[in-house]
Amino acid sequence: MILRPRAQALARLEEAWPEGAPFGSAQVLRHNAGKTVLALDSAKGPVVATCFNRAQTDQQPEGIAQAHETLARLIGAEAIPRLVAFLPRAAITVVEQVPGTPLSDIIRDEPDRAPAEIARAAEWLSRLHRSVPRDRMAVSAAALTQSALTAGTEAPLVTEMEALIDAIGTIKQPRVKFHNDYKPDNVIVTPERIVGIDFRNTRFRAPQIDVGHFLTRAAIYHLSRHEPGAVTRIGLPRALTDAFDAGYGWPISRDPFLELRVLTEAVLARKKLLRRPITRRVALARPGGHGRGLTRLIALMLESLEKPAQEG
Repeated sequence: MILRPRAQALARLEEAWPEGAPFGSAQVLRHNAGKTVLALDSAKGPVVATCFNRAQTDQQPEGIAQAHETLARLIGAEAIPRLVAFLPRAAITVVEQVPGTPLSDIIRDEPDRAPAEIARAAEWLSRLHRSVPRDRMAVSAAALTQSALTAGTEAPLVTEMEALIDAIGTIKQPRVKFHNDYKPDNVIVTPERIVGIDFRNTRFRAPQIDVGHFLTRAAIYHLSRHEPGAVTRIGLPRALTDAFDAGYGWPISRDPFLELRVLTEAVLARKKLLRRPITRRVALARPGGHGRGLTRLIALMLESLEKPAQEG
């Protein structure tokens, strides 16, 4: 099934970027209605080429190219992949393929090393969030969680989320430069640098959106293979949150709005998992699988949120 998108994307790239030829070892990293992403060798070295579908409006190459230019200026060219080619007529961007290890693999496979690298990733995100003067925006807690508060969500999670919504209400939050998909998969670790990849058209949002996405995914990857150890009030492994807080520069993992984001992320991820075919869910439930880690995270959340009531 993936052969046709690969061939189509490669043909587009060959026509639009002849100076990059010859191409070899092309692999599809991602394919959906909006884009096809290829990793391949080129005359300019190993690259990642993204071929956009102009009919989709979520992402466009102009925005991605502009984000590269903006982030290189704000947080340093070493913090992001180098933009090798921008081909607007063909709706293609080409960036360097950064040699390194995805942080998601380190969290799964090297638990002793993971906290130090999580701290480095948090410092990267802190630089992004501090890269522009902050103004403040009104944020409604309820508006950002409505899709999670539906039938099928366990009562303790609903109760805690509703309590946090009531406590937070509508508050003024800093508007920061926003990655839009900051997760361990999109952080490449090398001895010399941490590189954030696959950022979307950069926007301005509350910092808890990026951080909540990252910490939820980090917990899922850790729990897919390892025991949690000590956990936070909402069930996140403390080894991960302590490392992140240290790198980020303040204890954001204890922030009520952050806790609400993590609970929302976990509930929505589980709903998405349950929509997958049963054969895929079985595969993801194996050690190291996303489904296994997510199931264990939900169980930890329920256990952690029920403890105060039991102890009282």
